[in-house]
Amino acid sequence: MGLFLQILIPLYVGYTQVLFAPSHIPVIPTSNLTIKAAASTKCSHMICVPAFLEMWSQEEAAVAHLRQMKDIMFGGGPLAEAIGNKLVDQGVHIHSCYGATEFGGVNEVSDLDDLSDWSYVKFSSHVDARFVPQNDEDHSFELVFVVSGDHKPFELNFEMDGKPAYRTKDLVVRHPFKPDLWKL
Repeated sequence: MGLFLQILIPLYVGYTQVLFAPSHIPVIPTSNLTIKAAASTKCSHMICVPAFLEMWSQEEAAVAHLRQMKDIMFGGGPLAEAIGNKLVDQGVHIHSCYGATEFGGVNEVSDLDDLSDWSYVKFSSHVDARFVPQNDEDHSFELVFVVSGDHKPFELNFEMDGKPAYRTKDLVVRHPFKPDLWKL
């Protein structure tokens, strides 16, 4: 994911990547160092882990910096609903992103019409995302990516409708009113 986010996307999209300066001893990107770097560079977009958002949500100065950003995506795990709602209520634009080494980034990266949908993802029209019902009380589905003309998962471990596919074993739940949004 690092190669994708730090080299390929900047080349194709044309944004400037903010990284810590090289040094003999690698910089450990703590939440404190990361928010300071984002503030000092006037960064407008950020991708981070949920743990950083949880820590920043408790610091008024950090929330003030986050509020000035256009968009903050998080991934790598869930963000507690109370924390996400608290940040959104304070005017912070956050939303979930989803991807893995086996199949790449698969959700659309765009502003949500409704900030309260921060915990949902919309899968790109370039991927053939299939949803296998789990027949449980949560009405969850297992997410499967089938090879398509625009997307081929790097790892193939399943076959669906006669086509190679990657079975994620991740469960998703459809948004109650917006059928193209899914929560992991």
